[in-house]
Amino acid sequence: MDINRAANEASQRISAAFTRSGLSKKKLSEDSGIPYATLDRRFRNGGGYTLREVYALAAALDVPTSQFIVDDKVSP
Repeated sequence: MDINRAANEASQRISAAFTRSGLSKKKLSEDSGIPYATLDRRFRNGGGYTLREVYALAAALDVPTSQFIVDDKVSP
């Protein structure tokens, strides 16, 4: 799997977890420590999350970080 496809899949998984959580973007921003403008941009643009953001979102959404990571071997 190429890295772009893996990143897109991770972004979709984050969006799905957010939807299931019932949280607002504002609350997710507060709980994750990610500025609202950054978080809103990530959702609108379909990703581009840093590793730190992935960990922060997993914690804020109370899900394991592994839920967002694609397990396939990723190539550049």
